[in-house]
Amino acid sequence: MLQGMVEQGATGLVSGKGFYDWEGCDVELARKQASAQLVKLQAFLDHDLPKPASGTQPKLRDPRED
Repeated sequence: MLQGMVEQGATGLVSGKGFYDWEGCDVELARKQASAQLVKLQAFLDHDLPKPASGTQPKLRDPRED
């Protein structure tokens, strides 16, 4: 579905159509608002979530070492 939408030019805010109809919206204001919301979400994810319980996180690995 997503590939078909892109092929039809329905790429969202830039084209004015996609999953939402952006026609008549202030594109720059919508971008600024989305950016501000993402900054708040990132701050929440970085600082406001409790630390995971011991033994629940996978170990990091370097795939180049395989």
